[in-house]
Amino acid sequence: MLVKDAKIYWAKVIGKPRPNKYNPDGEWSFDMTVTPELKKALKDHGLTSKIKNNDDERGDYVTMRKKGVLKSGEQSKPIPIVDHHGETWGNELIGNGSTVNVSVLFEGYGEDPKKQKFSMKPMAIQVWDLVKFKRTDFPTKNDDGTVTDAKTGKNW
Repeated sequence: MLVKDAKIYWAKVIGKPRPNKYNPDGEWSFDMTVTPELKKALKDHGLTSKIKNNDDERGDYVTMRKKGVLKSGEQSKPIPIVDHHGETWGNELIGNGSTVNVSVLFEGYGEDPKKQKFSMKPMAIQVWDLVKFKRTDFPTKNDDGTVTDAKTGKNW
């Protein structure tokens, strides 16, 4: 399924997979807003429990993940990323609120078709409208000597 015009947040999809407390081998991950079409597909596949909402700018969203190491022990390949022309993406970080198209695979598992469950996997990302990633953990020193807080935009 192609999820069109979704917003992406907390994209950790550039470079090596990042380890975390749940996956020490690392993974690539991002949060993606839930479009009406995606909401229907999640319902059709019994995955509405994957929809989260933390009352922030993301609204309803799902977290997409790809493990860095396959069950076979082989290193996994990163999620392919292209720009709005279909050209391979470089190493530029993708900022919160960027508009993307995401190819999602709903994969069934289980022997009994009547009891089959599904998982969803990100297959590829197309960056449609980039919001440049900007660090907000450090202030910036302006040419006139004033200092601007990167989070609030206020001078101090």
